[in-house]
Amino acid sequence: MKIIENGVMRDMTPEEIAELEEFNNSEQQTESLMNQVRMDRAALLHEADIAILKGEDFGSDVTVWRNYRQQLRDITKYDPRRLVWPEKPV
Repeated sequence: MKIIENGVMRDMTPEEIAELEEFNNSEQQTESLMNQVRMDRAALLHEADIAILKGEDFGSDVTVWRNYRQQLRDITKYDPRRLVWPEKPV
């Protein structure tokens, strides 16, 4: 594995590789990924909320949007390294 240090590419030492692998499997990484999932989800939830409100205003069936919104809420129950985002209704 290579790393760029002070603008120079070099091979990583065995210790650096071990440290990187440890980090990749750590709770810190999982929490960092989950925080990103939450930020991404917040924008999608906002969009779903608006679609639901607009649909209700026009008397449309908003069931698919409500289901989508619930799937977004439930997304944090899954491993952030393996999650699959639900498809947005059309």
